[in-house]
Amino acid sequence: MNPAQILLAITIAFTSQAPSTGVSQQAATSLQLETIHGDMKRVQVEIQGIPAWMLLDTGGGWSVIGPELVSKTGCHPYGRVTGFRMSGEQIASPQCGNMPFTLGNIPTKGFVAFFDIAALLPKDWPEIDGVLALPSLKGIDRLTLDWSANRVILETAASLTKRTSGLQPGHISLQREGAGRGLTIFVEVAANPEPMWFLLDSGNIAGTILAPHALDQLGYSALLTEKVQDGSPKTAVDLTVAGQMIPSLPVTIDDIIYDGNLGTDFLNRYVVSLDLRAEKIWLRPK
Repeated sequence: MNPAQILLAITIAFTSQAPSTGVSQQAATSLQLETIHGDMKRVQVEIQGIPAWMLLDTGGGWSVIGPELVSKTGCHPYGRVTGFRMSGEQIASPQCGNMPFTLGNIPTKGFVAFFDIAALLPKDWPEIDGVLALPSLKGIDRLTLDWSANRVILETAASLTKRTSGLQPGHISLQREGAGRGLTIFVEVAANPEPMWFLLDSGNIAGTILAPHALDQLGYSALLTEKVQDGSPKTAVDLTVAGQMIPSLPVTIDDIIYDGNLGTDFLNRYVVSLDLRAEKIWLRPK
C-alpha cells in the first residue's frame, strides 16, 4: 500500500448533523504541523494528558489510536464502530469511546476508535500514534487550515471575522455516521442543475478526485465519451468554490461514493477558513 492509499483507506462517509460545542477559548491558537511525507502532516496533541503524534486528517471521520497509545491511556477496546471507505467498502473498528484531548492550550474531547495505523506505515517513518480527525473534536467550531505553511489555527469568533474580512463565503455541509460519533466536512462546488458536495480531506495526498457522474454536472461530459476509466491519468477541470474559480485543477476520475474529494493539492492553493456552526468556508489564495 503506497502512502496516498494509506490515508485514503481510512476516509469515512457521513450523514448530516451539527457539531457539539462547549470549548471555552479566549484567543486564536496556532497548532504547528510537521510534514512527514509528501503532504502528510502530523501534529502533537495530548490524549488524557499523554503526548501523542497524530496524522491530521480532516476526512477521517473520527480519531483513531494504535496499540501503544491504547495501553498508555488504559483503553480496553470494546464493541465496534462502522463506516465506509470512499470506494464504498465497509470498515469496522473496536472503540475506546470519548477521550479528553488538549490541542495547544485548548481542552476538548472526541470519539476515538482503535486502529493500528503505524502497522501500515514504513518502519523508518517518524512516530505516529494515531490519526486526528480534527473536525470531530467537540467545540472545535472555527478553524483555519494553512496547509502549505504547516499550521492550523483554532479561531475565536473575533479572529475568524478578522481573518476572513473581504472574502466571499461559500457553503459547507457537515456529515456524520457511526451513530453520530464522527464528523466530516463537505464543500459546495458549483454545478448544474444543482451544486455538488466534495469531501474536504487533508488525508488525501493523491490529488483531487471526481466521480464519473460529476463530469456531466461540471460541463465535462465530453470526457465521459472518451471512456474515462477509474484511476485514469489526471485531466484538468475548472471548479468554482466560494465564488472563486479554480482553473485547470488536475483531477483523477474514480468511482467513489462522493461527488468528489478535495485533497492537499487544493489545500496548498488556499488558506481555508471554516465556521462549522454557520456552515461556511472562505478561501484566500496563497
